[in-house]
Amino acid sequence: MLLMRLNKLLIAACLTIACTPASFGTSFDDAFKVKSTQPAAGAFARTVSSIRTTTDSSETRRLIELANAKIAKEPNNDKYFAARAQLHRDLGEFTEAISDISHAIQLNPNSQIYFEFRGTVKAILKDYASGVKDLDSALSVGPPSYELLVKRASALAVVDRYSDSLKDCDTAIAMSPSSAEAYAVRGLSYYFMHNYQRASADCEKALALNPGNATAIGLRNSLSKTGHL
Repeated sequence: MLLMRLNKLLIAACLTIACTPASFGTSFDDAFKVKSTQPAAGAFARTVSSIRTTTDSSETRRLIELANAKIAKEPNNDKYFAARAQLHRDLGEFTEAISDISHAIQLNPNSQIYFEFRGTVKAILKDYASGVKDLDSALSVGPPSYELLVKRASALAVVDRYSDSLKDCDTAIAMSPSSAEAYAVRGLSYYFMHNYQRASADCEKALALNPGNATAIGLRNSLSKTGHL
């Protein structure tokens, strides 16, 4: 049972670290300085990761104040709520992040990235079942991507929906057969289903593609400790 719990923690880590949430813009300062709503919205819609350009909490607080001012002027602009949600997430203020991204979803219920973001933050809070629902919504309002399918597969495995997790992994592998993470997550699902032969095969495939894949390394360790490698 201890190894089972450790592996569930491994999948949770995949959800919250290896599969990081998408981001909403390239430059907070540039976006907030733009007077027209549309250019600012476009800046926030391009990408998420570059929002996380600072580890200085005081700078993040300053950006939150900028977001507050923008929201006061444009309370129906979902992009600013989404931006502030990410800033709260980066500060570890997950409840505030969920509140803001939920508001963004109310304003724009067809944004795939908003549902993905909320689902991932819920995973950080270990609310996996609700996180799965958000990832379902993300896939219902937009096209599937490798990263999103692997993220949902990981969440499904945490809530013991192994067959559904395998389906997402299979689809992800068909989309990107040279990417390791889907094989590693599928291997973990097989491990929980006690299909150790397939778990071992997927583990070896993932490590062949990426020897440093943390999910596969953890799976290999578990297989070895239980004598199934």
